[in-house]
Amino acid sequence: MDYIIVIPSYDREQLFLETTHLLIKDIPVKKYLLTDIDCPYKYIKGYEQMTAPNGIKNIRNFIRNHFNGNRVLCIDDDIKGISKGSFGKFIPMSSHDLKLFNDYAWNTMIEEKCYLAGINLHYNAFFCRDKITTNLTYINGSYTFFDLKNNIQPIYIDVDHFEDYQTSIEYFLRDGRVLKFCNYSIKTKCYNAHGGICGQMLGQSSGRYTRKQSAYENGLILEGVYPEFCKMVYSKKHRCHNLKLKNIKSSVKKMVCHQIFLDVGLKPLEERQDWLDNIKHNKELNPHIEFKLWTDTEIDALLKEYPQYENMINTFPHAFYKVDFCRYLILSKYGGMYLDIDVKCKKIIPNEIMLGIDLRNGVNNNLIKLEDKYYKTLLDFCLSEYNRIYDNKLYLKWKGRHLLNSVGAYMYKRFCKKNNIISDLNFNDYFIDSHARSWLQLKIKGC
Repeated sequence: MDYIIVIPSYDREQLFLETTHLLIKDIPVKKYLLTDIDCPYKYIKGYEQMTAPNGIKNIRNFIRNHFNGNRVLCIDDDIKGISKGSFGKFIPMSSHDLKLFNDYAWNTMIEEKCYLAGINLHYNAFFCRDKITTNLTYINGSYTFFDLKNNIQPIYIDVDHFEDYQTSIEYFLRDGRVLKFCNYSIKTKCYNAHGGICGQMLGQSSGRYTRKQSAYENGLILEGVYPEFCKMVYSKKHRCHNLKLKNIKSSVKKMVCHQIFLDVGLKPLEERQDWLDNIKHNKELNPHIEFKLWTDTEIDALLKEYPQYENMINTFPHAFYKVDFCRYLILSKYGGMYLDIDVKCKKIIPNEIMLGIDLRNGVNNNLIKLEDKYYKTLLDFCLSEYNRIYDNKLYLKWKGRHLLNSVGAYMYKRFCKKNNIISDLNFNDYFIDSHARSWLQLKIKGC
């Protein structure tokens, strides 16, 4: 499996050489050692050294951004060993065993459609279970697998403590699952007094205390931001508060992005390489979204379920009307979002509602991404608008506007205005629309 290893380290060169380095030095992959500009290390064979920003939050974000496009195994600089739990006992893993496990982990992530994975932090065989889980669970950053191969927009975290909890929640929110190998554990020592994340606090002697205090404050912040996913609890044993994730099962259900291509008398889809490239690119950039392409066969089958619309559809002056109308019908039945096939994603599609725009920056139906509760109302509004203006003699002169106002972009714009639907996200920041405007290439009879 093709991947890289990244080790962030701060002022602990000797500790790194005695622990993590011995563990991974024989694994034949490219390795990067991230150090602080104030604490450079001597040349260590087999590592490309880079300067990274201060602070665990900034380091985590830097790794996911700088190495985006790769599969990244991020390892702490003080890992003494990795062991596999078996029948209540730990079996230490050799360098060869570890290489095999890493390959197994990457392949399992691909099979399970997970982009964040890890192993147990606690070194206690009693807690090991011979299984994997994709439910919401804490993925500690000490030995973490990030699958960034598809150039997905990286997760961004904004707290310096409980940062791995936030990472776990954000990946779970985006992908519906994270992956933990429950029978593997690391042997390490957290809150080391010298160097590391504590050493970057307010001095070496106060680092441990300062981190715990700041962790408590950051935990309260995360509890407020993600109340459905975590809560602060007090540990009598450790005499401090800790963040606990709630038991939420993984979900394989993805948002569905519906797209339509019908035979309207122009080129067949197999001759539109630009649109085929768009479809492929958008799928690769958004693995958390299921893309569904509706062609004539699927649309005809769908319309058979709605005989009440048959008479109206027979009055459509052209198949372009069907393309517009059916996007509302599909969303009303299945939910999700709609995207024209001539639109190409620049970034990963976010979870928030979004509005499409046209060449004049007006609301357009090239993208429909609302809360599902609006879609039945949108369909009803389209039906009423089509019936309202069907016989309007005004559109005998403004033929193109009949399409736009009855089932097209202008109708959708009025719907959004009527329901006070707005979005803080700019369409042009996330998408490139080639504005094919195929309906202008044919004379639409009677519209």
